[in-house]
Amino acid sequence: MGPEPDFFIEFDGKGSGDLHFLCVNAYLDCRPDDGEKVDFTFHGDDEGDEIFGRGWAAIKENHLEGYLCFHQGDETTFKAKTMPTSKQPKVKRKQKK
Repeated sequence: MGPEPDFFIEFDGKGSGDLHFLCVNAYLDCRPDDGEKVDFTFHGDDEGDEIFGRGWAAIKENHLEGYLCFHQGDETTFKAKTMPTSKQPKVKRKQKK
């Protein structure tokens, strides 16, 4: 089975980003570390329930490896491959109330 196109982590290079997998949608607040790694916190929802946590991602050869830790919840590692910009999904941000 190939990679799921709706699973992604995206960094905008301006200190923000987006994360989506399964029913999780979150915004990232990023802090570059040493040029090869970025630390971030995230805030969003999982099937309508508020979630937040922290993580990191680092470039390893030709892919991205990282770690996610949900506040008072699960933690996991991940591995991702890069996609050309033209094939990346468009993210619709929710309007803050």
